[in-house]
Amino acid sequence: MSTSSIGQPPGAVSLIRTGERPPMRPPTQRTDSPDSATGGDGGEGPGGPQLPAGPGEHDLAVLSLPELRTLRRDTQREEADLSYVRRLLQGRIDILRAELARRSPAGAGSVVDRLPEILTDAPARHRSSARHVTLGTPYNEEYG
Repeated sequence: MSTSSIGQPPGAVSLIRTGERPPMRPPTQRTDSPDSATGGDGGEGPGGPQLPAGPGEHDLAVLSLPELRTLRRDTQREEADLSYVRRLLQGRIDILRAELARRSPAGAGSVVDRLPEILTDAPARHRSSARHVTLGTPYNEEYG
């Protein structure tokens, strides 16, 4: 994509803010429990075994079976939560694309009337090995 139409050579990026917007805060890691945010002791908690907190990889060879099960359950929940958010965002993108198409000179009818058509997934173009992901609202209270 070229930006030459706005007076800048391709690839140049302006680093000057043009608006009065406050700076965006960096993303933070969300956790399900307050213990995991503070580091925990790695022992048994009220919900089962607690894993040591940390964004890094776990040494799976040294984890006990209950710890492995906890790790698997937590990662499956995170995967389901991310999948939910991805589906919400994709739906919004589809609605915005339909609205842009409607505003074009050859635009169709109301976007609201076409929502079932807009939000229906088309069949996959190629066969892939998909895994089952539980559908539902996320466990995180941010989405509840």
